[in-house]
Amino acid sequence: MVIDPSAVEFLNSISIPGTSTPSEAPHPAFIPPGTFQRCITTLIAHPYYTTQVSKNEPYSTAPGNAYLLLRRMLRLVGPLNAEFAKAWEFNNNARAGRQVVRGRTRGRGGKGKGPDSTEGFSTDDDLNGDLATTESLFSVADDFWSIAGWAFTCSVSHPKRWEWWKLVLDLMMDVVEQDWDDRLGTKEVTGDKSALDGALFVKFLPQDTGSAGCKKIVRAIMTRAEEKSFNEWKEIWENELSTKRPRKVRMGTQDTTFMGDDEEDDEEEKDIKGEADGDGDTEMQDVDSSGAEVESLPSVSEAYGGIESVDLRQRLLTMASSPPPHLTNVSNNNQLSTVCIAGCYVPTKDLFYEFTETFIRLPLPHFHFFTSTLLDTTTEYKCTLNQLILSTIISTRAPVYNGRLTTTALVNNYLPFEAKTTHLADNARVAILLESLTRLLINANLLEYSQDLQAAVAKGIKSRASKVPKSFAKPGTQKYLLDREIRGIWSAAETRLKALAEILRIQKEEEEIQGSSLQS
Repeated sequence: MVIDPSAVEFLNSISIPGTSTPSEAPHPAFIPPGTFQRCITTLIAHPYYTTQVSKNEPYSTAPGNAYLLLRRMLRLVGPLNAEFAKAWEFNNNARAGRQVVRGRTRGRGGKGKGPDSTEGFSTDDDLNGDLATTESLFSVADDFWSIAGWAFTCSVSHPKRWEWWKLVLDLMMDVVEQDWDDRLGTKEVTGDKSALDGALFVKFLPQDTGSAGCKKIVRAIMTRAEEKSFNEWKEIWENELSTKRPRKVRMGTQDTTFMGDDEEDDEEEKDIKGEADGDGDTEMQDVDSSGAEVESLPSVSEAYGGIESVDLRQRLLTMASSPPPHLTNVSNNNQLSTVCIAGCYVPTKDLFYEFTETFIRLPLPHFHFFTSTLLDTTTEYKCTLNQLILSTIISTRAPVYNGRLTTTALVNNYLPFEAKTTHLADNARVAILLESLTRLLINANLLEYSQDLQAAVAKGIKSRASKVPKSFAKPGTQKYLLDREIRGIWSAAETRLKALAEILRIQKEEEEIQGSSLQS
């Protein structure tokens, strides 16, 4: 199935005519049927039209037109009217049949007969061809989390593929978020609790029950360029990383053979071995067997594929664990409340347990990055996550507290205490989390200066300093350098925590002076 780029452009022009032009009466909109929407979504990232373009052939405009069409549908008619939840259904039956022939036929010149290209699909849309059936994104991917896991892997290791996958993931997240908001609005107006059951986000949740599904969510979101990630998150399309384009006849089916002459074989072999190409795509490079250390480490955001990748990861984490921003509920008794969207459909306890276990194992710079208030996430998500992590590593001397974050809890249950262990990194994590929780309360205008606050901050800094024994690592060794890095991050967190208390004190004094001036 070969797509004429002008066909997508034509569909774009006739789908929603006049809806962008203001008028007294709304214009009727033609929405492409579900199979068309699946095919259009597939076009955005399918390697045939994106990264497998022949050298002498101009890049196809079909992926860009497809992306713009779906964006236009979302903006003008909304996710409910466009019926994205109905269109974006994963066809597990088609994938199961496809895996039967994978490896022995497709891309290897085999002649075995593959699964019926229309099996498992409704025929009311009357659209056949590989991109709508066997090569459809919703046939080749297990579920949404397989797409997310592979996309984030590409953000770190395959920049060329990430350029297209980020469009798909960003589009899907926008649809998911607006779909949830619209359905939530319907629920609040009608009182029908079942309005959320058909939400796209709910349909995207893993079919695995209990902790298995929660593990899949967290692993997909936090995947990096590690051997375990490569083993779990596979290419969505077979031979996706190859730069060679399949022949136009029977494109992307089990009978596919790749275009190219013998002169290109060496280049293909280099790609398979993982050698970097001219555009800087690492293409799963093997670790240097010499054992030499990398001289300069990338920034934390680069380790997770850059700021665009981090932003999408945070959106997924937030969507899974907290309500949309306009539903933030701050109570009148100095406490922040938390509502977990996924908690209605998967065990909230299991979900946040996986969050906690994942973040606590991160290197300290990464831990600081994801638990700080610098990233754009909801207050509820950050409060819940940081409190749970803190409850896991804080000293057993600290009174147990399982409620929502309050000023009283911060002063009495968190600030004065050290970590359970004498480990340097654990006490640094405690300081980082305390700084973050303090900032969250300040940002919500729920924390004021008091002598108890000042005393709790000072006591905690002293307790953590005395908890960690002096390091006797030999200067110049790896342990010495690591300890120095951790101590630097720890010291900076403690300094900022002390500064926050001091800023609150100064603000209170200024308010008292202003109040006295007004009275006089």
